[in-house]
Amino acid sequence: MADALIQRRPDRILPIVTGVGLILIAALAVYLLWPTANPAAQRERVIQEITVLQPPPPPPPPEPEEKIMEEEPEIVEPTDDPKVQEDVDTPVETPTDAPPSPTPSSEAAGLDRAADAGSDSFRLAAGKGGGLFGRGGGGGGGGGWGAFVETHVRRALQRDPRTRSANGFVRVALSIDPNGRFVGAALRSTTGDNKLDAAIRDVLSGLPPLGRGRPPKVEGLTNATINMKRTDG
Repeated sequence: MADALIQRRPDRILPIVTGVGLILIAALAVYLLWPTANPAAQRERVIQEITVLQPPPPPPPPEPEEKIMEEEPEIVEPTDDPKVQEDVDTPVETPTDAPPSPTPSSEAAGLDRAADAGSDSFRLAAGKGGGLFGRGGGGGGGGGWGAFVETHVRRALQRDPRTRSANGFVRVALSIDPNGRFVGAALRSTTGDNKLDAAIRDVLSGLPPLGRGRPPKVEGLTNATINMKRTDG
């Protein structure tokens, strides 16, 4: 009886082992094939995880600039109005009876050359005492101003070694600007010595400016008589 039981056990165990093995094999197959068993579900899960950023919308196009219409200049057409032509073509009458303008004479300008020959560096010739500078001696620009100018010229003559020892009187014509500078000078008399006259003209052509300006009411042309003899002061 014991031998009969031993013979029956292998027949019962084999189907059990076989069934368990098939179950394990089936479970393993299901486990291995599960990720690819439903590809649609897998793709849907991956697509949901990806977020695509949309680019910003393009900026609006700039508005076109308004064109500024330039105004065309108005063209004025010439008119054929005879009245206008008459006004344009009418000549302006000029008076024919007007006297001719007087021309200054050499005597009025103080440029007459009868008294002495030669001229100074200011191109003013020696005169005979007439003309614009008047006749006779004395300062032509007022007592105080004339005496001031005469003293200035006398001291200049006394500083020059060529005229320092000369005696007598000489008449001169001087042109002085408002700032007290000499712009013209002429010897209007003669000493009788040509060399001395030339030295006097040389001194007159280089007179230094006065210590003050010419008074407003005094004319620029001054007639003066200079005492060549040395005096105090």
